[in-house]
Amino acid sequence: MKHPFRTLTAVGLSVLLLTGIVLVSSGFLRTSSAAAPTEAAVQPQTRAAEPAIHSAYVQGENGFFHPDRPITRAQMAQMLYNLGFSAPGEASFADVDPTQWYGPAVTQLSAVLTGYDDGTFRPDAVATLAELVAVLCRTLETDVPAASDDAWYAPYWAAAEANGWLPDAASREDAPATRATAVAVVNRALGRTPDRDAVDALEGVFFVDVRPDHWAYADILEAAVEHRCGDDGSWLPDSWTLTPLTEGVYIDDGVGYYVEASGSLYQTPGILEWNGGSYLVADETGLIWADNAIHPYGNTLVCCAGNGRLLQNNSFQGFYFDEAGFYTSGSDEIDGYVAEILAQSTDASMTQLEKLRAVFDLVRGYGYLGRNATVYDAVMSPEQASAYAAKIFETGKGDCYNFTAAFYYLARALGYDATAVVGTCQYSWSNRAISHAWVEIPMDGVMYLFDPQIENYNLRRGISNEVEGAFRVTYETAHASYYPN
Repeated sequence: MKHPFRTLTAVGLSVLLLTGIVLVSSGFLRTSSAAAPTEAAVQPQTRAAEPAIHSAYVQGENGFFHPDRPITRAQMAQMLYNLGFSAPGEASFADVDPTQWYGPAVTQLSAVLTGYDDGTFRPDAVATLAELVAVLCRTLETDVPAASDDAWYAPYWAAAEANGWLPDAASREDAPATRATAVAVVNRALGRTPDRDAVDALEGVFFVDVRPDHWAYADILEAAVEHRCGDDGSWLPDSWTLTPLTEGVYIDDGVGYYVEASGSLYQTPGILEWNGGSYLVADETGLIWADNAIHPYGNTLVCCAGNGRLLQNNSFQGFYFDEAGFYTSGSDEIDGYVAEILAQSTDASMTQLEKLRAVFDLVRGYGYLGRNATVYDAVMSPEQASAYAAKIFETGKGDCYNFTAAFYYLARALGYDATAVVGTCQYSWSNRAISHAWVEIPMDGVMYLFDPQIENYNLRRGISNEVEGAFRVTYETAHASYYPN
């Protein structure tokens, strides 16, 4: 592979006063013209007696900045092009369509960009910090040490370190150049030092995923707020405008946040009611799930739709959610038993698997009593499961059907896609298979079996559950032979 960027030699390079790198769906603004800026418009930025204008060159999308999202090689080229850099050459790339949003940028910078041995540029490949540093050195014509036998980027990295371009987050040369790191490095390379006092004086939320305590907060606002600076780099009073986010839930990429009418970010975990909808605020960061998935909430479950709202009076992947958005088995009696058991046997410090083990152990501790009539169905019907579970929850005793139904409901209340399977089983209790029931739960592409009644049998017969347990075993590794109906 060739170096990602060609050394700049005898290239007439012009620098425009930060015309803007506006982040849109492609990552950066698509310019309307590929023409190079005129000489009069491209004088280098300096701290002159006249106030320096720092244009806003980044912005968010849907209220988000996505500070940890990597930029691509195409966005790298577009960033330079939007900054006014121009170094057209003769190179062309097999995978660069001139009509694409980044086409003019790559064409106009082809003298400082290079591709790979197969003639491609790979515009969608992630740009590394080394590439970002190298291209800035070349476009700014920064003095770099002589090349050595070290990695191709070593001279550029050394120059960037010597010039103070690298924030603490830029620790690895081969790491992706994230949006936050890219802004911080570009600001330093162009001499744009954030005025922390001015930034801290800004009121309101500007990006829901970048807080004042984020390491790049000041750099991001330095790049996002157009302002004028005095000789010492401080923002001049009344020289900037930036509109805070208005009240609402802001959703992007499966998560959301709520900005209150006061302009503050809502950060209280629990159920948020807003504008006729219910939302799950997951933690103290204010994160709202909007991922079309089921999430634990206390001793129940909720389903967060793509717009962040809780699913209500509807089902998702076999789980039904009531008018409040909480999971229900369909039986108030069973829901009451399940909620009480979960409250007594689990707590928030436990993982979901630890909670599953806890309720499994609780069920295996019930008493064994007689045998129910044989069930010939492949799985328990809701009516069968509800009746079997209610009996053992109420009396503390039952047979394999009761044990299975109880654990089935507890597992589903924890969010597991459990099935109450019916069939026959051969174990140490008999030399032939007899009617039996157990629970199946798929995990990470593997179907596991859970049989609390066998572990109950082991406890009563002095068989070690450490050796012959039936928690999270497969059909192949189980100590009993299972035959589903």
